[in-house]
Amino acid sequence: MDLVKEMSRQIPPTAQIIGIYQDPKEALRNIPLVEPDLIILDLEMPYISGLEINTLLKDTGAWFLMTTAHDIYNLKNLKDYHHAEFLSKPFNKRELEEKITRLESLMYS
Repeated sequence: MDLVKEMSRQIPPTAQIIGIYQDPKEALRNIPLVEPDLIILDLEMPYISGLEINTLLKDTGAWFLMTTAHDIYNLKNLKDYHHAEFLSKPFNKRELEEKITRLESLMYS
């Protein structure tokens, strides 16, 4: 949860946090109800991957920013995922802001 708190402090002022979930199953139940524009999640989580969540929630219209400790350039077929950007860990506030700004420009264009 410390990482989530740290990330929430790095979110740019143009974004608003409407939910934080530690359990991916709870997130899957609640995300369609709150209708977020952007979902930030880890690529690897217990029970289900970020890629699987992307596939399950693609009809929500949300965009996805997935974080990973792995080299994203070695992961295959990432372009096949719906409205997704990837960010390698560790990342800093500037990198997070750049990704969110890029996603905002895609979402609202």
